[in-house]
Amino acid sequence: MRLNWADSFIRQYVQKPALILLVLLLTFGGLAFGLLNYQESLERDNQITEHHLRNLLKQVQFLRTQEQLFKTYGDKYQEFLNEGLVYQQDRVKWTDELLKIKAQLNLVPFNFQFDAEQQLTRKSVAYLQLDKNIFYFTQLHLDIGLMSDLDLLTVLDKIRENITPLFLVKGCEMSAHNEAIQKPKFTPNRSLFDAKCTLILFQAKPTPFKLD
Repeated sequence: MRLNWADSFIRQYVQKPALILLVLLLTFGGLAFGLLNYQESLERDNQITEHHLRNLLKQVQFLRTQEQLFKTYGDKYQEFLNEGLVYQQDRVKWTDELLKIKAQLNLVPFNFQFDAEQQLTRKSVAYLQLDKNIFYFTQLHLDIGLMSDLDLLTVLDKIRENITPLFLVKGCEMSAHNEAIQKPKFTPNRSLFDAKCTLILFQAKPTPFKLD
């Protein structure tokens, strides 16, 4: 009888509260982990959004400056191009610098493709008043394997620092491999995330300067 009473006492006042406490700890631990992941995801989204907005403001300012130069100087605007005062996109430079970024960050795979150049029309940029048909744009498609989702911001920052800040990010899609979610592990030459991005590159092409 004493043994049964002791067992009953332990089950009622020791084991049950301990199990309840364990369940509560696991529940709150899971909630805390989920909230932490959600907060980190929001911070990453905010960083990407701010990055896009900064690039957009720089590009708008760039186009307005070039248009003002052309309005002011007309055909002599070509002199500014010849002196290197106006930036023109260079696919050879882009290709060389992108390959350097690939090697620096050890990104596998790292594929990119340029679309055909198109003229920038008023319909394309309703927020700008374009009186001259001198602006053109090209879309650059990137297909990148990443070790971390934050590597995407690093790639965009390196493009801004090493090539030009004068580009827009049209859109990016990112997906994680199963092992990145279940058991993240760093393995050289093996990515955990895939990113597909499209950048928009702008340049001005005024009519060549002609001597009278």
